[in-house]
Amino acid sequence: MNHQSMACIILAAGSGTRMKSSHPKVLTMFDEQPIVENIIEKAEALQPSQVIVVVSPQYENSVKERFSDRIQLAVQNKPLGTGDAFLAGIKKLDHSIQSIMVLCGDTPLIQPKTLQEFAKLFHATQSNATLITASVDNPKMYGRILRDADKRFVRIVEWKDATEEERNITEINAGMYIFARSAMESHLQAINNKNASGEFYLTDILESLQQDQNNISTYTIQGEEEIIGINTKADLAQALQISNQRRLHSLMVDHGVYIIDPASTFIGPNVSIGNDTTIKPNTWIEGEVDIGQDCTIGPFACIRGDQGKITIESHCTIGPFASLRKNCIIRHGAKAGTFVEMKNCEMKPDSKANHLSYLGDAVIGERTNIGAGTITCNYDGFEKHKTIIEEDVFIGSDTIIVAPVTIEKGSFTGAGSVITQNVPPNALAIERNEQKTKENWAEKYRESKNKRRQS
Repeated sequence: MNHQSMACIILAAGSGTRMKSSHPKVLTMFDEQPIVENIIEKAEALQPSQVIVVVSPQYENSVKERFSDRIQLAVQNKPLGTGDAFLAGIKKLDHSIQSIMVLCGDTPLIQPKTLQEFAKLFHATQSNATLITASVDNPKMYGRILRDADKRFVRIVEWKDATEEERNITEINAGMYIFARSAMESHLQAINNKNASGEFYLTDILESLQQDQNNISTYTIQGEEEIIGINTKADLAQALQISNQRRLHSLMVDHGVYIIDPASTFIGPNVSIGNDTTIKPNTWIEGEVDIGQDCTIGPFACIRGDQGKITIESHCTIGPFASLRKNCIIRHGAKAGTFVEMKNCEMKPDSKANHLSYLGDAVIGERTNIGAGTITCNYDGFEKHKTIIEEDVFIGSDTIIVAPVTIEKGSFTGAGSVITQNVPPNALAIERNEQKTKENWAEKYRESKNKRRQS
């Protein structure tokens, strides 16, 4: 739905003191993006004419630097409440704007579909105002929705101002509204701070509109989940868990992915996984990651595409206890097994590193076997260097490959070798000192030690 005559005002001027953080609350990361960007994206999906973000002065430059090409910025100079923040926001409205949607900058769990239906109801009812309410089991300290005998909206009473009877009401205010501009502007004078908090409440406009024209509609959702606000690190963890479980459910139901233990699995918002792939317990996948069909991932796998995309093609095995970092490509049928770490590495089809290896800045050819304990020494203290291992190579256990070096197709390396030079095709590269064995040495050694203990 296109809302060319609508503006979205995002209230994001909270000081965030309860976060106990040295970072701006609005830029706190949630699902791999700042919390406020999550709300900006949902506002943009409505295609409004304007997106206005209201921030406090100390965060103005940080938000402007990151989002100036997507939003207009308004500043609430003092933390005087939602009504004062709204007044700061509407100063930025274009003349063509006819309706204003107000969103909270710290409620990232609100669903895009909810906002679409919310806007649709406002237009369908031709209301002066529409608000989202929620029916909950535990209303906590949210504002309560008061209705008359005919169930029509009367007003919102904040928890601090509510009577005991009003606090027993289980329908709460979600803090999200749409106002018809023409009606709203004639009631701005209703915003005041004559309440227990001494703040200016945006909800005063609703009460004034209701008393004047009785044309306010409500869009009610079930449960608190979509309107949870991020005020503490505990709130952040709770919201992230909910968001993650939504994704896991979608992967299983909509995409045919088998996640054995959703409670111990985290999969980020930019991850795609093909059907019939199995995700085993205690697996973490984040950043830009594409996983194909019929793969087995985990248990205890960590795949991090946050600094460079990771691609895992179909029929691959990753783990257990494997770690994949930026810019890895694992081709069809390949395996990075137990305690294998890879970074900036391409492993071509049907190759395998079964266990206990570090492969960094490397290209590994088809059908190549990487023995246990193999390390590509890619860093000289100043620069990273490339290792190229061609097809059908057998790397013996405990091989150390000092890059830059190329091991050509069909070659072998002897176990325990340090490879510092290129290896030609179908060769055997061995680098070892001659083994020396001193017979009866151990017995003499023990006798010597015992004598010292006794003396």
